[in-house]
Amino acid sequence: MDNNFHTYRLCMGSNTPNGRDLVKKATALLKSEFAIVATTEIIKTASIGNASCLFYFNSGICLSAPLSKENLKSRLKQIEIDFGREKGKEVVTMDIDIITMDNTIVHPDYHKQYVKYLMNRLATKLSNTK
Repeated sequence: MDNNFHTYRLCMGSNTPNGRDLVKKATALLKSEFAIVATTEIIKTASIGNASCLFYFNSGICLSAPLSKENLKSRLKQIEIDFGREKGKEVVTMDIDIITMDNTIVHPDYHKQYVKYLMNRLATKLSNTK
């Protein structure tokens, strides 16, 4: 564990029919474990390159944690598994990615339109709380 708090912006999503509920449950779980600074609404986005599904439910979360990026990523991957995620499967019950750490982009998905939208929504919410 790292004693310095870091600010992370995450993007989470699910492409299951009950994906909206799964995103809400994952958000509640994160709120029980971490200091959540801001969340976005859940948006429905078109699937990119996944012929078996038409859409995802996605949201953004900003949290503060005394964890290294690697330790947070490890915890998020465990949450994905707990939600039924199986790597290589087209059905994605839960996907949670670290998009930024301390305002530095750390994930290439940042450049996807829906991720930028969610990160901008978080930035707006964060600027309104100052």
